[in-house]
Amino acid sequence: MGIHDRFLGILEIMKDNQCSFAGAMRRFGVRRNTLRDFIGICELRVVDEEKYERVVQSVTERTGKTSVKLNELKCREALSDYRTQQIG
Repeated sequence: MGIHDRFLGILEIMKDNQCSFAGAMRRFGVRRNTLRDFIGICELRVVDEEKYERVVQSVTERTGKTSVKLNELKCREALSDYRTQQIG
């Protein structure tokens, strides 16, 4: 099961059981560290899949390879744009 599927499964458990993220992770059987390093990637894909695809494509074009760590950083940067919009 991919990281995105796990993240969506956890969100579904949170919604259905009105529990915390940590509680949903326990119910789903996913360790906290499994998602910690990928949460930006997962969140951006849920919030804006097109932007997620653009970010991943941009990282691949610039580096010539797929870098999960760099994708995570760039996805978190892209997410900060949404947080800024909510505040402003």
